[in-house]
Amino acid sequence: EYTITPSATGAALSNYDVTYTTAKLTINKKTATVTAAAASKTYGSSDPSLTASSSDFTTADAATITLSASRASGEAVGTYTITPSATGAALSNYDVTYATGTFTISKKTVTVTATDASKTYGATDPTLAATEAGFTTADAATITLSASRASGEAVGTYTITPSATGAALTNYDVTYAPGTF
Repeated sequence: EYTITPSATGAALSNYDVTYTTAKLTINKKTATVTAAAASKTYGSSDPSLTASSSDFTTADAATITLSASRASGEAVGTYTITPSATGAALSNYDVTYATGTFTISKKTVTVTATDASKTYGATDPTLAATEAGFTTADAATITLSASRASGEAVGTYTITPSATGAALTNYDVTYAPGTF
């Protein structure tokens, strides 16, 4: 609040007994919004820079207010809340509403490929294998790859089917490429 002090000037004032009554000027806080921008990444990659924007700060105040954003922790596929923030002395002049954003981690595409194999009729099957392309190093250590072939012992061509197991598979869209036996 500020005091408003009235005054009067002029030659005729000497003819009057003037009483001056003060009043109060109230400056209310201005409303403003700080909004977190949505962001995303593919599983296993680094987070992008998170940003926030503002509306309704005066131009002069906006130059002194620092905006930032952070997200809820987690690296599994899913959605996380991005929380905006603002700092600066000028914020005391505002009632700020903070609007959260959404951070999305999407599945990473990988391929599990059966390794081609063969044998001579009547021999024991060789160990069948599969390879992968795209798992993170940490996840590759926890995912088990295997392969099996269609049954049959007659001379001919059979399909080798690759497979992968492990809890980390939920973070991937896996394409399985068969091999030939």
